[in-house]
Amino acid sequence: MKLAKSVIQCFNEPFDADQQPVRISTSIGISCFPVHGHDLHELVRKADVAMYQAKTLGKGYCLYDSELDHHSTLLLSLSHDLDQGIRNNEFLLHYQPKVDLSTGFVSGAEVLSRWKHARHQSMLLPDTFIPLIEQNGLIQSLTQKVLFIVAENYQLWTPDPGFQIGVNLSAIHLQDPELPNFIEKLLAETTLPASALQLELTETAILQNPKRAKIVLSEICNMGVSLAIDDFGTGYSSLLHLKHLPLNEIKIDKSFVFNCVSNNNDAAIIKAMIRMAHDLGLVVTAEGVESQDVLNCLADMGCDKAQGYYFSTPLPFDEFKHWYESFPQHSDFARS
Repeated sequence: MKLAKSVIQCFNEPFDADQQPVRISTSIGISCFPVHGHDLHELVRKADVAMYQAKTLGKGYCLYDSELDHHSTLLLSLSHDLDQGIRNNEFLLHYQPKVDLSTGFVSGAEVLSRWKHARHQSMLLPDTFIPLIEQNGLIQSLTQKVLFIVAENYQLWTPDPGFQIGVNLSAIHLQDPELPNFIEKLLAETTLPASALQLELTETAILQNPKRAKIVLSEICNMGVSLAIDDFGTGYSSLLHLKHLPLNEIKIDKSFVFNCVSNNNDAAIIKAMIRMAHDLGLVVTAEGVESQDVLNCLADMGCDKAQGYYFSTPLPFDEFKHWYESFPQHSDFARS
């Protein structure tokens, strides 16, 4: 254990990459002879299981535990299937709408990935596979495919002017100097307008390297693409830390939204976020809206947009297109 701690400590110091400080995370899995196995193959397998558990728990290192073996082995199995899954188009897109509370119109949708794994009956959700994709260096491949599918789908319908499609990016994308070039090429080769694309990032992703994030995001913003902070309030920053970034919108995390009617603290936090965001010229979207009471509460506080199961669950493109075309565009969902 002392050796594992020493190795992790060595990697805690940032590395210099093109005059930019870069931090990397380290996860170590440990298995011991003869307690966990009697041959090299068994010991390595169990150390691999322990390593994935260390990643999941964020502990840095983990000793193999047989009680956790089934779950970690499942993740290990999924990890081995990722590349093939991307090549075989097993990752599907679902759209969840956002509604403008001042007009009652559907103003956009967030794209969410689902994995239709060949050996699993139900769809696998992003919380299961996105960390694995990031760990295996495949997040750029998946995101590029997602963006191209979004552009292709856009050609199959005509949403109202101002409609924006949100696509999630990870911290890894902000370290990729080719990301702006890829976005520029995507917009040039497809009919997707820059104004119809919104890229969503978390606070934590941006703050891993704020200087690099500002450079990359500024290039993308200059193309006319909108930028949003997703899950706002769950990271370690405030709007004041983000005021120098070229942002257009914040999305308040659902953990504050769920109980804003009954919990005065959550309501006070949301009010403060909305006020600060508006002072900085940002649009505010509330995630996780599941009832009319919550929607009314958010509207009274001046929230601009809402997203959640109250309007619709995430839907495959064809179903979303039909839902969008039949959605009652009237004042029932608008702020009076």
